[in-house]
Amino acid sequence: MRHGTATRPGGWPWHDAAMANRAAADRRAGDACPPLLSGRSVRDALGGLPLPEGPAGNPSTWAQALGLGEPVASVNANRNSWNRASAAYQQRCDPQIGAAARLWGNYSIPDSELGALGDVTGLRVLELGCGAGQWSRSLAREACRLVGLDLSDAQLDAARRAMGAIPYPLVQGAAEQLPFATGSFDLVFCDHGGLSWAPPDVAVPEAARVLRQRGRLVFTVTSPWLRACYDDSSDRVTASLHHDYFGPAAATGEDGATSYTLGYGDWIRTLRSAGLVIDDLIEPRPDPGKPSTYLTCEPADWARHWPCENLWVCHKP
Repeated sequence: MRHGTATRPGGWPWHDAAMANRAAADRRAGDACPPLLSGRSVRDALGGLPLPEGPAGNPSTWAQALGLGEPVASVNANRNSWNRASAAYQQRCDPQIGAAARLWGNYSIPDSELGALGDVTGLRVLELGCGAGQWSRSLAREACRLVGLDLSDAQLDAARRAMGAIPYPLVQGAAEQLPFATGSFDLVFCDHGGLSWAPPDVAVPEAARVLRQRGRLVFTVTSPWLRACYDDSSDRVTASLHHDYFGPAAATGEDGATSYTLGYGDWIRTLRSAGLVIDDLIEPRPDPGKPSTYLTCEPADWARHWPCENLWVCHKP
């Protein structure tokens, strides 16, 4: 679940009615869930990785099936929203985000320039919100033992169709309660994925829980400055401030889908309270003239002057 659905991409706190309309022909919430690997199949694929079963089938109420309470009731709305918009989103954005391996963020900046992920050879890796698997299928070629997790039936179906020559396990689940045993992975990562669409104070401790000692959490989220400079009336990012930096972390759209954007201090406190050590905060800066399928900016080179996203690199001591 890499970026927005009927909402704007990247966990942004605003919604795009046009994308929702373009998704009218997409599968609707309540369609049968495509077949997914069971916990046993994942264990076999990863060489004995202990993975307890998550919710089976296609429950009508995912929050209830996951044992989640009212604070994360948006699990159902987020899943439904992604299911409605998946096909339109992939048609619009896959040519950019699937163009090459290891591309970060709204401007698809190569990891070779940012140095965030590192060597994954032989590691047990979880992509937390894999969407159609653009990242996962490229990392599967790098000899890591990888699992792609997503909340959306339609996104997982797209990932399955695009999987390529090297298969990897796909699991349906929510970042709020991961269906994996404690200490399962060497690396958990997402690119505007699960940590943009789940309450960070719930999802970050879950990501930390499934990490092994010295395991790493690497993820991109929307910069609070992009939120502050977003002009709702013109549906674009500008060089002026339009929103309070200290505004609410959660933004809920008309369909109930909820995304989250934290300030820098709140992210630091959230990561530290989950027992993680912050190794780096990278603010990806696109090259001059670099296009994006996600942003409409005025001036066009807005992201050259102000950070539009944050790339956090952490580890579990």
